[in-house]
Amino acid sequence: QDSSRTITAPVAVGGDWVSDPGTINLGLTLTPVLLKVFGLDPTSTPSTPIVLEGATVTVGTQTAVTDPSGNASLSLLYDPNHVSVTTDYPNVKVTAAGYFGTTIALLKVDFGGYPAPPTCVLEKKPLKNVEVKVDGGATVTLVDGDGKSYTETDTDGDGNVTLPNVPVPTVGTVTVKTTDGKSVEVPVTVDADGKMSPKDLTLHPVTVAVVDGQSHQPIKKATVTIGGQTSKTTGADGVATLYLVRGVTYTGVTAAAAGYLTSDEMEVAVDADGTATPDEIALTKKALADVTVTVKDGVTNVEGATVTLVDVDGKEYKEVTDGNGQ
Repeated sequence: QDSSRTITAPVAVGGDWVSDPGTINLGLTLTPVLLKVFGLDPTSTPSTPIVLEGATVTVGTQTAVTDPSGNASLSLLYDPNHVSVTTDYPNVKVTAAGYFGTTIALLKVDFGGYPAPPTCVLEKKPLKNVEVKVDGGATVTLVDGDGKSYTETDTDGDGNVTLPNVPVPTVGTVTVKTTDGKSVEVPVTVDADGKMSPKDLTLHPVTVAVVDGQSHQPIKKATVTIGGQTSKTTGADGVATLYLVRGVTYTGVTAAAAGYLTSDEMEVAVDADGTATPDEIALTKKALADVTVTVKDGVTNVEGATVTLVDVDGKEYKEVTDGNGQ
């Protein structure tokens, strides 16, 4: 990369640790290399490819998005002086929302900047209705692997929701919101038949204890966050209760309490009977130190001033300055 452009060039390194080519000449003429991307719906009649706008083409760390004509414009190195007749680019990735991604090789980028093959065709994913089980009246939002959202509500209260026309297979997350305000985000997969795992998205109470990492004593007024849901503060027993989907491994789980360092993110698996593993999170106490503050009126130390520090946990520390203004 120079000040104005990014150029991608393939290299090969042999057993002698010598790179071929050994020099990448940014002074070579660069003509944009156009790769045209089409989409094909195998279920349509007739099954005719259409140009795809918004597809992403990736070569190395360089990406390009196709325009309304389906063209992705890439800056790829080639030799206009015919010293090297062709330049090969393996592992060119082409993706588009709602389509199966693919990897191709541009086997010829010649001195005119023309690739071979000049086009790429992506096959459209089939659309399926995805059925899930929820608490009565709950709202379900699926965000698929392409970042597209599908939201439906159990309006008749029977605990069943159908998300229509989801491109499959896919992976993503589901957010479940119940009528009493509970909410949790769950990682999910949807197979080629439109079957979601997990299918049962009803929420059940799950308990996790928060303890002092040294004394192993329970911590009062701690909170645990799982799947975007934060528990109410713990009681004297240090136990936090959350309402989660069973049969899921949650990532990014944390616990926090005043006077303690927030825990590192961790995984917690909730099995089919609602047992969490691990079912306990240990926190480390923050170090204690004396903090000195000097109060001045211009250059004069101020005696008798009240200084109040409120820390990140909301705890107040109040002292009055001495003769040195401290």
